[in-house]
Amino acid sequence: MTDSPAILVAEDEEIVRRYIARILAQAGHVVLLAADGLEAWTLMETLGRERVGLVVSDVSMPNMSGTELAVRLAVRWPTLPVLLVSALDRPRECRGPFLPKPFTPDQLLAAARAMLGAEDRAGARQ
Repeated sequence: MTDSPAILVAEDEEIVRRYIARILAQAGHVVLLAADGLEAWTLMETLGRERVGLVVSDVSMPNMSGTELAVRLAVRWPTLPVLLVSALDRPRECRGPFLPKPFTPDQLLAAARAMLGAEDRAGARQ
C-alpha cells in the first residue's frame, strides 16, 4: 500500500495524533502529521494533491480550525476527501463526513477506507 497516497492527520493533541497515526500506519497507510490546521495547510501546499489521498482533521485546533481547513481544502482541491473528528458535537458548518471521538480503530479504518474508496471510484469515472 506504500504506492498509495498518504493520509494527512491534523490533530493538536499529540497523544491523539499518535493514536490515529498508529492505527492508520498499522493498516499499511503512509501517514503525515500536522499539529494544527495551519501546519496541515502548509503541508498540502508543499506536497500537493497528488501525494495526499485523505485528510483526517480534528475540528477544534489552534491557528486554524478543522472546519476552516476543510473549507480551504475544498476550494483548492475539490476532490480531496476530508474526515472531521471531534469529541464535541458535530459543528453546524460541517457538511462532510464526521467521526465522533472517542472512536475505535475499526471505526476510523472503516471511515478512511470508505473515503479512499469513494475517491478511487470518482477518479475512475473521470
